[in-house]
Amino acid sequence: LPKQQAKANGTPNLTLAKANAAIQIGQLISGTGVPPLTYVLSVAGAAVVASQAVTAGSLDVTFTWHDRGQGITVTDNSVSCLAAGQVIGIWAQYQDYPTISNNSLRTMGHFGISCFDVADPIVSGNTVIGQNTPCIDVDLHSNTPSTNTCCIGIDLRANTSAAVLIGNIVEGFRGPRACGIAVADRVGGVISGNFLRHCQTDIYLSRCKSMSVTGNSSANCCSHYTVESSERMIVQNNANC
Repeated sequence: LPKQQAKANGTPNLTLAKANAAIQIGQLISGTGVPPLTYVLSVAGAAVVASQAVTAGSLDVTFTWHDRGQGITVTDNSVSCLAAGQVIGIWAQYQDYPTISNNSLRTMGHFGISCFDVADPIVSGNTVIGQNTPCIDVDLHSNTPSTNTCCIGIDLRANTSAAVLIGNIVEGFRGPRACGIAVADRVGGVISGNFLRHCQTDIYLSRCKSMSVTGNSSANCCSHYTVESSERMIVQNNANC
């Protein structure tokens, strides 16, 4: 889209010089006085609401499409996959700032929630039940294709941003190399108050830095709170039985 003339008052509200039907929810907004990674939350005629406050004044802004979803919310869904192979309950791949909360996912065959290469996810209050179904996946250690079996309740690999996982219930990921929660390469974030049951590994952490992993509990898992090649981690006050 070409540049659009607009006025801002120091809030997320923009007023365009004239309406443009090509401006859509989710487009990135750029221009002088516009913070990075600002996108359109809503549009009604010449009135545009941005995701962040824009510097007050008259300015030229540009609206462009992008490949990554911005700020999606996935909440209060009930999903049953009947343990079908390669099926993912919630697939939020390549997103920025998603919130995934209060979903009930049952009889998962592959991943319950996949946040592969997702920036700054918040995953809270979900119930994810697997059925120990063997699946083809990428290797947890190298993120390369593998013929080994692997099922994951909540997958948060392949992005260096922080992650918040609080109050999730994950159960039944006990096939070979399976785990309840898998986190790799993240820098910062919190994993707390999660309960894991009947998983091969309860929480798997690889190459993470400066994360707080506290107050989680697990029952009937074979391996507990596995930490590999990670730095400056707080992993304490987690229980297993």
